[in-house]
Amino acid sequence: MVYQELIDWAKENGATLNDAVTINHSPESGARFVATANVPRSAPIVSCPMNLTLSYLNLLTPPPAPFRDPYAGASSAPPPSTVANVPFPPAFLANTPPHVLSRFLLMQQYLLGHSSFWHAYIAALPVPGSLDLPALWADDDAELLDGTNLATSIADIRQQLAAEYAAARALLQGWSAGSWREFTRDLYFWAYAVFTSRSFTPTLVIPDEQTVGERLPPGVKMTDFSLLLPLYDIGNHGMMAPITWARDAETQNVTLCVDREHREGEEVFNNYGMKTNAQLLVAYGFMIAESEDLHNDYVHQRKRNAAAEQGGVKHDYVFSLYPAQDKRSRLLAERQMILPRRLAEITSTHTLSSFARVQDDLVWDIVLQQVPVQQLATILGLAETATEQTPEKTREAMLAKLLTGDVPKEIKPVLLRTMAVIQNQALRDLEALEETDVEVHEEDVPNLTKCQQLALEYRGRCRKVLEAVLEAMDVSPVEDEEE
Repeated sequence: MVYQELIDWAKENGATLNDAVTINHSPESGARFVATANVPRSAPIVSCPMNLTLSYLNLLTPPPAPFRDPYAGASSAPPPSTVANVPFPPAFLANTPPHVLSRFLLMQQYLLGHSSFWHAYIAALPVPGSLDLPALWADDDAELLDGTNLATSIADIRQQLAAEYAAARALLQGWSAGSWREFTRDLYFWAYAVFTSRSFTPTLVIPDEQTVGERLPPGVKMTDFSLLLPLYDIGNHGMMAPITWARDAETQNVTLCVDREHREGEEVFNNYGMKTNAQLLVAYGFMIAESEDLHNDYVHQRKRNAAAEQGGVKHDYVFSLYPAQDKRSRLLAERQMILPRRLAEITSTHTLSSFARVQDDLVWDIVLQQVPVQQLATILGLAETATEQTPEKTREAMLAKLLTGDVPKEIKPVLLRTMAVIQNQALRDLEALEETDVEVHEEDVPNLTKCQQLALEYRGRCRKVLEAVLEAMDVSPVEDEEE
């Protein structure tokens, strides 16, 4: 019933849903799009007009067209929920980060119940307390992630959530017109979970992002907040789904199209981008199982230091369960500075086993800590050609030599030290897992909660990755040639 009401409300306000697609719900997968008949390739699946979206933009005075003003024409009289649909205090709006304001707007509209324009959408969302993201797990469950690379991230998120809520609540204190006491910590955690698991990046979905960006207050960027797209957000994540988010500046709509045919009964997936199981678990509360075409188990390594910036590294690194050349390692292949197929074009030599399961940015970073990039180019015999090529091409040529071990004798010790650093990091991560290991007897497995099962499964996946990286370590190709 709630999903049909969502569809009806969304369509009444300009959204569309393919006639051969409906919303299906199950306890295992939640709400999802399912084809009720054959859907042609690239047919529009669902569209959402910007006037339906909910975000920080709705709180601007006035909101940029076509984003809705939540308070236009609203009565100041409190609805049955005792919360009035009135603007937040100016001091609160001026001193609270945009992403926090988005969450408080969602909280307010939730508390308004039927009085909210977004009631049909909010009624179809998971209810407060039902979203099991790791940052919201019970302490005993969260402790099962100790020793993994998620433990620190989750602790940071928890600390940030507590600080954000305390600061925002202090600014709202005494706001009797808006019933400030109703904005509880638990409700804030729910709003965090909704935005984390369902929202979209403005620059990817807003048709006229430049015009909207010009309306932002000084110091606020489009990357400082995200948008909720009612109905559009029903689509579950399919990492291999060939999708397009088509933006139309004339209609101010964003439309999901999937570049494949769907048969009756098949789920229609959206695609939220290349995300590791660690990222999926933190943001969405699930992981992708390994298949013949895809694996998604990676252990994240933080960017090491400023040398990474010098080398062009923009994000953290990952250790992979399988080599980058393996067709299942789609995420690792996409993250590489040299795509596997490009590496094969540059050299006929295979990647050294020690580097095969490691993001090549990490190898580049560690090498640059030992040898300045200009000196490295000279030693590798690429200094002269560097003047004739782009910096990217020169870096690509240098990295290809490093990954395959095609280097002069004086660089061999650099490669050996690089392998040692990677090996030591994998060993430390594995030791951290072993030091926090949890033994679960077979008879106790059925009594584990969903969160506990996820935590233990994630630990096991991390262990497999680290063991694979360590087993692949082989210094002999470099040592033998050095001798």
